[in-house]
Amino acid sequence: MLYQTIKTSNKVKSTLINFQYFSHLIRRSRNNILYGGWLGHQNFGDEAVFSGIQSLFWEHRTIFNSDGVDRLLLSDHVKEYCFSDFMIGGGTLINRSKWRFLGNLQNAVRRNKEILVFGTGVANPDFWMGRRDVWQDSSEFWKGILKDASFVGVRGPSSQEILSSWGIPDVKVIGDPVLVYGIEHPSTEEPQKRLGLNCGVTRNVLWGKSDENVIVFFSDLCKYFREKGWEISFFSVFPEDTRFIREVIRRYNPDEPIEVFEAYLHSTEDALKYFEKVDVFLGEKLHSCVAAACTYTPFVTLEYRPKCLDFAKSVGMEAWCMRTDQLNLMDSVSKVEEIYNHCRTYRSHLYSVVAKYKKKLWESTIKILSSKIILLITPLLDAEASSALLDLLIDQEAILKLTSMISM
Repeated sequence: MLYQTIKTSNKVKSTLINFQYFSHLIRRSRNNILYGGWLGHQNFGDEAVFSGIQSLFWEHRTIFNSDGVDRLLLSDHVKEYCFSDFMIGGGTLINRSKWRFLGNLQNAVRRNKEILVFGTGVANPDFWMGRRDVWQDSSEFWKGILKDASFVGVRGPSSQEILSSWGIPDVKVIGDPVLVYGIEHPSTEEPQKRLGLNCGVTRNVLWGKSDENVIVFFSDLCKYFREKGWEISFFSVFPEDTRFIREVIRRYNPDEPIEVFEAYLHSTEDALKYFEKVDVFLGEKLHSCVAAACTYTPFVTLEYRPKCLDFAKSVGMEAWCMRTDQLNLMDSVSKVEEIYNHCRTYRSHLYSVVAKYKKKLWESTIKILSSKIILLITPLLDAEASSALLDLLIDQEAILKLTSMISM
């Protein structure tokens, strides 16, 4: 009886939450964006991308997770009313997999909704072609989706190059959306031989096809730097990665306590505080390195898939990138020691680059918002007034004020 009461109570609670969610959809239907991404799995990177995009748009547009909306079991007609645009979010989503959100994306295309690509990565066929068991080329599908997209902004230059080779027009590199969290100033502390590390499970879907080799490499790396008197800690971005990291520590020395910071249990802003106690970082998972960049912590990227190089190129750190099929302990030691010895130079470099991308992300947001304003207002204006409006929209404060007025 008690079990049945609890079960009924939970069902009522769930229904009320869904009703409140649906009510919010209806109230702001003109300003809702349906978002495609891999959310709800405790993946720090995907969640940080989503929250970063929300922070850019939150005063003017409401962004809803496609998978979450699907749980409301809404008809396609209701979705058409509730959402004005579909956004393909951050993460390596294009030409990668059969994502759950593709049904909603196709529905948005059929109903002539605006398609927005914001900080997305593109799967590199040079890597994925030999992995037919986990990947199928869907480039023709994506070409059809993207050729008429309202805005195409990607994570890095490699993604831009692939889409341009497909004939997609006006592809911009706007950076990883998490870079919007770039902190105010780089650290001025003297480096104190503190090394942050990240690695994780890939189920052998990486350059070299061996997670075991990565475990051995990090175990040897820990041993080398601890013997040289360095302080070591780990930054984990996914629950399964934490177990992977603990195996690295067990192989190195099960009796030595080494901190494992579980970033996925914290907000993005709180997770970035980890880097206050790190001078140099070496990371395998992409968004561990993006997080390091947000705090201007010099980093070496262990490229397990091409997306890591794509990001490293975008912030001018490709020289400090190593592939997982070319692991060499002393080469990695050399790279860590080099950026450690020139810590201030690399902090300054990352501060400058991240500031550039924060500006690009805001400019991209404003462009998307301004295009909506132009569509709504220009039919009511003559040619002279339309021209004046376009001049006005160059000013960031004016566009944000106008958007607020239209959202009311």
